[in-house]
Amino acid sequence: MEDRPYIAFRRRVKEAGPLWVILILSACVRLYYSYHPLISDEVFNLVTIERLARGEDSGEYFFRHPPLYLFSSLLGYSVLGNYPQIPSYISIIFSVLSLVPLYRITKQLFDKNAALWASVFLSVMPVNIAYSSWIKQDAMLLFFFLWGLYFYLSERYLRAGTAIGIALLVKEFALFLFPLAFLITALAKREEGSDRCKFKWAGWLQMAVVAFIISSWWYLLFGTAFYQVTGDALIGGNISELRWHFPAWFYIKNVPYDLSYPILILFLIGVVFLIKEIYHRSIFSKYMIPILWILVFYLPLSFITVKAPW
Repeated sequence: MEDRPYIAFRRRVKEAGPLWVILILSACVRLYYSYHPLISDEVFNLVTIERLARGEDSGEYFFRHPPLYLFSSLLGYSVLGNYPQIPSYISIIFSVLSLVPLYRITKQLFDKNAALWASVFLSVMPVNIAYSSWIKQDAMLLFFFLWGLYFYLSERYLRAGTAIGIALLVKEFALFLFPLAFLITALAKREEGSDRCKFKWAGWLQMAVVAFIISSWWYLLFGTAFYQVTGDALIGGNISELRWHFPAWFYIKNVPYDLSYPILILFLIGVVFLIKEIYHRSIFSKYMIPILWILVFYLPLSFITVKAPW
């Protein structure tokens, strides 16, 4: 009896062994590709971080997105010194660690083997490698977003709201979890009973309230840039960019380069099997969630001309 906790601990360590290998290899790949020419947004973020580190005025660009990534980089400066690589390394750390919630989500929906393969594919996906070392908010956003989705699927709604509230303080795109979670709940099996459905809707509301409490202060006090860009996107204020972006076509033609051709082939095969499983099982099942993920993100973004490449 006394050695059971030890045996359970050893079993968990053994089961996590392959994931640790993936995490280490993922970190090595990202560090190797971390030295790259900076794009304009990275330069603006780096200048803002260094201004804050010197105690100067933050500047207008500080308010372009919520501040958590910039403050995390500033903390790194205060601990390690004024090194411009620190914000990039912070992105790499969160990019690597985002494989953990991805693994848990996939294991919960499918099985351990699928979770390991999903982690491998994300760790070597060209677009993820490219974004993972950017001096931008995206890697940190993905980490908290995936934890929010994992907790929501696990029906731990307070934790889901906390994770998404933090994600909303990283970047506005965390808002996409709310329609995703809404569709997951709305399409859930009715056979679970009315009481069960009420519990899940109450959980969605609980998540939203917690996220609002954590993050609303930024959007109420400093969200002018967010409202302006969102308004331009929704009312066509930047419709002149349509000729340049062609958002829907932009995403489609870049998929082979974003995923790589081997992963793209496996992705298309996976979509076929997902649709097959959904057809044979029910209108909604756990297999529907990856399809909903694609629809919630790519359909709206394909009609928004502002910042289409991201």
